[in-house]
Amino acid sequence: MRRYTITVNDTAKVVDVEALGADTFRVQLDGRLVDVRLEDHRDLAWEAPITPAIQSRRASATHAAVPSPDPAAA
Repeated sequence: MRRYTITVNDTAKVVDVEALGADTFRVQLDGRLVDVRLEDHRDLAWEAPITPAIQSRRASATHAAVPSPDPAAA
């Protein structure tokens, strides 16, 4: 279950959402339980997407431990 706090007309509301399936959810708002089905969803980007570059510490350590080939040895 996930809990969201949203503001509607300057009033904070707590919304609990429980996934029942891939597209069905049970939502609790103001003490009422409602079963809902997701018909469609789209990611609407208001700004450029953020794509962070992540490198694991293990990959960094492994990469640093591998010596570069010595062109004089060939």
